[in-house]
Parts: sequence; C-alpha cells; structure tokens
Amino acid sequence: MKLKKVLFIFAISISTGSFSQQKGDFSTFFGASYQLINNADMGINAGFEYVFLGNTAIAPSFSYYFSPKGITTYAINLDMRYYLTYGAKLKYYGIGGFNYLTIKSGGITANNIGINAGGGLIYELNENIGLLGQLKYDSAGATSIEPMIGVTYKF
Repeated sequence: MKLKKVLFIFAISISTGSFSQQKGDFSTFFGASYQLINNADMGINAGFEYVFLGNTAIAPSFSYYFSPKGITTYAINLDMRYYLTYGAKLKYYGIGGFNYLTIKSGGITANNIGINAGGGLIYELNENIGLLGQLKYDSAGATSIEPMIGVTYKF
C-alpha cells in the first residue's frame, strides 16, 4: 500500500511541475493493448509524457485490464523513453522502466513488480495530435508482451 502512495505522489509531483514547462515538452496518451502471452486480457492505458533532457522522456501510465468476471487487474508503469528520432513527423523510441501489477480475485490480492522493455513510434497528424504504436515486454507476474495502439495529445 505504501508503494502505491509513493508512486501516486511521484506522478502528481511530476505532472504538476510539467505544466510550467515550455510548449511541446508535455503530452498525454491513451490507448488499447492486448496481452499476447499468458492472460490474453484486453486493456486500456492512459498516461503522460514529459521530455526532460534532449531525447529522453519520462512516461508514467496506468493500465486497466478487462479480466474474466471476478478478477480485477491493473498496473502502474514508470517508463522512460529514449527517442531515436525526435523532432521529425515520425518519432521512434525505446522503452525501459518498472511495472507494479495488481491482481485481485475474491479476497486474495497479488502484487508483482517487474521491468518493462520495448519500443514504439508516434506519427504526428498535426501539431498536437499523433497516432501511437508500441510493443512492450512486461516481466511482472506471469510476464507478457503487449502491443498497444492509441493517440497522443501534445500541450
């Protein structure tokens, strides 16, 4: 429970500070994912990205999975993105980070910590809106590979 509070406070601190940054350094994203290994659950993801150093960004997010009836599954991701092409209309990036996965079934709760690794791309449709495609490996729990598609909005 303490870890959840620390992660929540960290996310709020980063988001509060990022609103004072220059235009283009802060964006949000929303997408749908599917676990290819193990559970095969569909999920939704929401998060933000803050570019803090050249081609490097922090991208925390929250994922909720539509698990079978009676099971609740969600994850908090603390990812870093390194852009291989930044400033172009098509941006490629690598992902590395940590994952805190919670699975609740009946009265039993299982919490797992793992690592995230992968990559993705953003195709900018205009100055503010882009399409997001991502493939990420997650080692928390029973491990999974998750493709995600979504949209980004740059402030």
